[in-house]
Amino acid sequence: MVSAPAEQQAGLNDRIRGILKIYQEEIDLLTKGCRASDGHFLGLYRGLYVVADPTVSLEKAAALVENHGLERIEWEKERDGLLRDLEEARATAPNDPTKKSLGKAAPATSASSSAELSRLRKEIAEYEAEFRHLKNQDITIRNLEATLASLKGEMASQVEAAVLSSRDEVEAEASAKVVDALSRERVAADKIESLRSELRAERAARAAIEGTMAGAGRDGVAIDRAAAAERAVLLQDAERAREEGREAAAERDWWRMKAQALEGNGKEGEPTAQESDGAQKGVLDRNSTAAEVQAYKAEVDELTRSLAAAREEMAGREKETQNEKKNLQSTIDSVASECNGLKTLISELELKISSAPSVQTFDKMRHEIRLLRRLQYNAGEDEEDDAVDNLQAKTDNEEDLESVLVSRLRKVEDELIVERRRRNEAEGAVQEEKKRRTQFEKELDKAVTLVATLETDLAKAISVPDATLPSNKNDHRSTTINDLSESATLLNIIEHNSPNNPPTRTSANSSKPTASGAAISTEQQPSSAAVVNIVMAQRDRLRTKCDSLEMERDNYRRELQLSVKTSEVLKVDNVKLYEKVRYMQNFASRKVPGSAAPASGNLRADDLLDLESLEKKYETSVDPFRQFGAAERQRKFREMSPVERTVYFVAKFTLSNREMRTALFFYLLGMHALVFVTTYHWSHSHGCNLAALSNHEDLAHLHHGPPRLEMNGMN
Repeated sequence: MVSAPAEQQAGLNDRIRGILKIYQEEIDLLTKGCRASDGHFLGLYRGLYVVADPTVSLEKAAALVENHGLERIEWEKERDGLLRDLEEARATAPNDPTKKSLGKAAPATSASSSAELSRLRKEIAEYEAEFRHLKNQDITIRNLEATLASLKGEMASQVEAAVLSSRDEVEAEASAKVVDALSRERVAADKIESLRSELRAERAARAAIEGTMAGAGRDGVAIDRAAAAERAVLLQDAERAREEGREAAAERDWWRMKAQALEGNGKEGEPTAQESDGAQKGVLDRNSTAAEVQAYKAEVDELTRSLAAAREEMAGREKETQNEKKNLQSTIDSVASECNGLKTLISELELKISSAPSVQTFDKMRHEIRLLRRLQYNAGEDEEDDAVDNLQAKTDNEEDLESVLVSRLRKVEDELIVERRRRNEAEGAVQEEKKRRTQFEKELDKAVTLVATLETDLAKAISVPDATLPSNKNDHRSTTINDLSESATLLNIIEHNSPNNPPTRTSANSSKPTASGAAISTEQQPSSAAVVNIVMAQRDRLRTKCDSLEMERDNYRRELQLSVKTSEVLKVDNVKLYEKVRYMQNFASRKVPGSAAPASGNLRADDLLDLESLEKKYETSVDPFRQFGAAERQRKFREMSPVERTVYFVAKFTLSNREMRTALFFYLLGMHALVFVTTYHWSHSHGCNLAALSNHEDLAHLHHGPPRLEMNGMN
């Protein structure tokens, strides 16, 4: 009766342990599923983040189109100006009085003008070809814009389709996991209910065992009383048998004495007839008494045997009662110990059941697990979790600290991701601006050099003195020579960078004035003035462009400084955010110490947030020992002398570089080998000239001359 409940209790304990183990495994599976879903979401987010932003290429294309449009407008303006100048030159050429006065030199003038017109036509043809090329570029740019727009639309549609498909997959996986978790929760609830029913059955069995133990105790007392009464009866029977034995022994002795007396009376005389009749009667009586005596003897023997058997039976029963007492006492002790064990086990089971999660506790644990998942993995919220949160919000009006911390943590993480992306974009923009600045600086240098050359050439052209026209032919000839040199200088300025144009006339040719040259100079004077105006306008445009480029450069420098400051501020903010993340992790570990939440080092293997670098920066900024060590090293370094600093830097550079360490090793090895070889050579050499040493004047003060080497002994 006692062993069966113990076995049932052991089986119940095993089942409870198994159910608790299954519950822990379910929690582990849920956490693993959450981790897997977070990994999938992180991979999807990385894929979307790695996709190149089409706005950058579109902005570059738009900037390129705008630059081409501006260049085309400038080229058109310049072409219009040149055509206008050419028309003015053609209009002023027929009305020139000098040309009328020089009608005799018409053939030479017409030849030069035709050459000039052919050159201008070539330039106009080149400009028109360049304009056509620019128009083709404009068409190509428009086609590229249309292609970029179509590609942008396709990219947006592809990204949207990928996001929708991935979201559907994640939602399907999450719904499947939620359904699985709900089914597992129902199974766990059913198991808990079965355990409760089994616990009730065990309590009823315990009450029955206690009643059985109490009945067994009462039965033992009754058995003891019955054994005592039976023993008393047996003792009374034994006393009665002893008394009967004593009476039978006394009667036997009396009959024996009577028989002896009767035998003595028969031996004394012969009896008479009456005596013989009496004797016969006496014989009969004697025979009857002998038979009675024999019967009494047999009865006494039987009584003694029955007494011995009763005594033996009483002794056996006493032994049996003692054994039964011992067995009952041991049974009572074992039952009491089992009862105590059952009481302790029942108390433990009651504690376990009281500590086992109820429905509210299970909901609370699920809420805490979801909070931990949101804290550790930044997982999304499911529909069922939202429903549970709504129910809890209806029951509990106040918002718990965990939800506030989770919302803050998610907000901080979102801000961190946004700031990191902004920082990356700012760094990319800074790099692009640096490249553009270097390109603009190169262009600015070229423009500055070109402006300087133009200004020097213009200064040379303007510094030529303008002389009045004299009355005689010599003065007129000198004037025409000066005009011709000025026009040649301007043509040299214009045709300085054009490789296709022929070289200008030399000074030797210009020094030989002729009538045709004078006509050419007078004809080219208005066109030269127009060219000077054109060059001056170009110089002004270049100056304004240089000023605008300098302003852009200053703006880029300011933006670069702002971006550098912003990056420093972002670094400090990242360290502070990591400090908040560490605080949240420590808070989560303190809040649920026994949960099966995964370790945070697994999330730090994925380097999206660069937690390792942030951790190093945070540790270096927080650790007072490192700060103290760095301050001590700086103080000792400042206390060093210049020689010690030089030795320190040389040793640090030598020991920190592998090539320097190798070179130093081989250098020391070579120096030791050189010293060893030199010492060995001078210690074992026999080429010493003793005769020369003995006659040497510096060794004359020695009494016995220089020491002689024992050649034979050495050999």
